[in-house]
Amino acid sequence: MTQPLFSNSWLINTLLDEGFVARKCIELAKQPVPYDLNAWLAVHFDVPSLARRSEAQLEERFIGPLLTQLGWASVTQQTITVQGKLAKPDWCLLLAPGQDNALIESKDHTLVTAICESKAWDKTLDTGKADRNQKPHHQLQDYLSTLRVRFGFLTNGRIWRIYDTDRITAKKTFIQFDLEAIAALPDAAEKNQALTLFAFFFGRDTYAPPAAAGQASAIEQAIAASADFTLAVEENLKAVIYGYAGEDSLFEIMGRAIHRANPKASMANVYENSVVLLFRLLFVLYFEDKNHELLARHPFYKRFSLGHIFQNLPATTDANSALHDGLYALKQLFAILDQGAEDIDIPLFNGGLFDPERAPLLHTPKIFTNATLRQILEKLLYKTERGITLFDTRRDFKNMSVTHWAASTRACWSSGLRKPQRPPSIWNMKPAPPVAKPSRPILTPMTPP
Repeated sequence: MTQPLFSNSWLINTLLDEGFVARKCIELAKQPVPYDLNAWLAVHFDVPSLARRSEAQLEERFIGPLLTQLGWASVTQQTITVQGKLAKPDWCLLLAPGQDNALIESKDHTLVTAICESKAWDKTLDTGKADRNQKPHHQLQDYLSTLRVRFGFLTNGRIWRIYDTDRITAKKTFIQFDLEAIAALPDAAEKNQALTLFAFFFGRDTYAPPAAAGQASAIEQAIAASADFTLAVEENLKAVIYGYAGEDSLFEIMGRAIHRANPKASMANVYENSVVLLFRLLFVLYFEDKNHELLARHPFYKRFSLGHIFQNLPATTDANSALHDGLYALKQLFAILDQGAEDIDIPLFNGGLFDPERAPLLHTPKIFTNATLRQILEKLLYKTERGITLFDTRRDFKNMSVTHWAASTRACWSSGLRKPQRPPSIWNMKPAPPVAKPSRPILTPMTPP
């Protein structure tokens, strides 16, 4: 897998673009931690004591007071009925202190800015059970839907999640903070950075509308800016693939290297093998990003991952740059994904994308030096600006629009290397039909576009 955004596992983000969150974190860290949060947690976040408490005691002792510290007015366990549907969330979060009495008297759900649902300290927030009543994630989603509230918090005191229900999506999207991990951070700068980001997503001020009428709240602005950020990174990826807007074409970089190693191959074959390689790399990047948590727990995959290969390639020119062990590792990864590796519990992939017969030129020895492979992977992993790699902006493949991602990969099958002339068949090349595989377990993380 690619290097994670943060070295410690205090943040899980499936809601916003990773690159945007990284920049937002740097921006927020320039200011002091708001709500006096650092000092407050130092007094109140006593892990051994909180872990012994019941759910009700945890709510009274820590969760409720923390919400107050974060600036929220609240009403607890308020039953509200909307169009015949009843909801009784743990906290209805309000922007102004006077709104609590108004909510109790009127039961007007439009007063609620966010909902917070809490569980016991040792309760898993996403149990995976089919019964919605036993799954905190779905309980919160049901309350948000019934009360028509956009934002929801889910916590067991230690783990805190924020959900945005503005867009209906099949995947679970949230940002999750581990307060226990944050409190244990040895580096004060990172701890302040983490708490500042936590305060932004859970603090009342982020959800308050600006004084000027018609303007979006800070949380709404952040979500919109993240979407724009993702789109810009996607457009840059297209420019890198096809070679426009001042970017060098990855097709040409790969094609030249493949042609040098296979001088007798036709341009059509060189192009076809370049496209297959690009498709494989994009597929693996998406797979590793989308399944980051799962693969991080796998005992073996990370040793062979594309991210691991990239991290071991020399970043500067040295004697190792002219070697080819990076290419060897890449071929090994493709072989594992094609055939599976039962000894290390990695099943094969479905679809035949990694079948060696699909791109035979890629098996020629020493196609890419470490320097060339580093150049290829670097351009895929990070946003560029007229050929300059922006290492602070890593592409977040898991949060890229499936429509845009599919359009980019489909286009790989219909555009060509920039040559003065090429056979017409190259323009309309289609992927070969899937090759039948043995009857063994398979892994299908996504359907290739």
